[in-house]
Amino acid sequence: MRNITRKPLLALTVALITLLAGCTSTKTTTSTPTVTTSTSSTITITTVISYSITELEYRLFAQFDVFWCDPDFYPVARPGTESGNTVAQFPSIEANSSQFN
Repeated sequence: MRNITRKPLLALTVALITLLAGCTSTKTTTSTPTVTTSTSSTITITTVISYSITELEYRLFAQFDVFWCDPDFYPVARPGTESGNTVAQFPSIEANSSQFN
């Protein structure tokens, strides 16, 4: 039986990844001091950190308990299927350099 309560979490995760897809692809840290002179002085330091899409995905998966069902073992385990699928899918995994490195 399927776990129905996982659908909202999956939808939220997909929505967050889609929303964060517009972020910059490089990791940068900048500090912008703002000084205002008046009767009281104010100094504001702002730090901006941008993550790549891959880093954001890993952070989301680390933050939430994501349910994973391995098709090589569920619903029926088949001997040799896992290693055969690994060899067949490795070129596409290797092509994604942001996740492979």
